[in-house]
Amino acid sequence: MDTMTNLPPLPSTPGFKDRKIGLVILGSFTVLAGGLCALLIPLMLFGSKAGGGATNLQLMLPAICIYGTLAVALIWLGIGSMPMMIVRMQQFSFLQGNSLAWITLLSCLPWLIYLLWVEKFFRQAERR
Repeated sequence: MDTMTNLPPLPSTPGFKDRKIGLVILGSFTVLAGGLCALLIPLMLFGSKAGGGATNLQLMLPAICIYGTLAVALIWLGIGSMPMMIVRMQQFSFLQGNSLAWITLLSCLPWLIYLLWVEKFFRQAERR
């Protein structure tokens, strides 16, 4: 008695749009942005030496850490969104990229409002 052959056929699922080109383009831009962040680290170090001024490395260390972290995250997400990877990795990278974008937007918006508020004090001090 074989009950597996008596099952009704499964309903057809709707087709998915092919987003391979968009993933390649956005993934390439993300990798490029990560590469530019990685390029800023040696540029900061060489620029401080070429400027002639004695720049303290302790002052540049937070910026180097931020650019290094951004470079790793953006390159990782960009490569992960390429279609040559498995589908689950593409979904993971898309969700991580979306999360990273929203976190950046929501964390930078209060600073933008604060800087616009502080700017009027600088302008008032400039007029005196």
